[in-house]
Amino acid sequence: MENLKLRLDTALRLLISARDFSDIPDVAAYADIADQWASGYRDSLEISILDGDYGPRHTEIVDYPKSSLAVRPLARFSARDRLVYDALTFDLAAEIDQHRHTSVYSYRWSHTMHEPMFWYGILDAHEGPGAWCAEA
Repeated sequence: MENLKLRLDTALRLLISARDFSDIPDVAAYADIADQWASGYRDSLEISILDGDYGPRHTEIVDYPKSSLAVRPLARFSARDRLVYDALTFDLAAEIDQHRHTSVYSYRWSHTMHEPMFWYGILDAHEGPGAWCAEA
């Protein structure tokens, strides 16, 4: 796996930066992981991945309110599992993205930044900043 440290670093950066958008926020805002990252946490994840020991350890299914009468199930990975999942996904994402239709405006891969480009970044790139809300 090429650039695993970089992919793990990107996964952590995106996990922390997206915490405000999470339906189920982390109470510590991932400060515990960020604090231990350079002193061994990233290296332990890298070793686990390279050894093939990276299966999910804990996934929580949460009923998230959809309306006053209905809920939808959300799968919430542990932070460790999310970091591993994202790092592995980033390894495959460029190849997968080349096969997706250009009209797909959800989760896409930035081939220049080597990281995910979320829906708001894609719309801005195609239509200019704020174009998605012009009709609202």
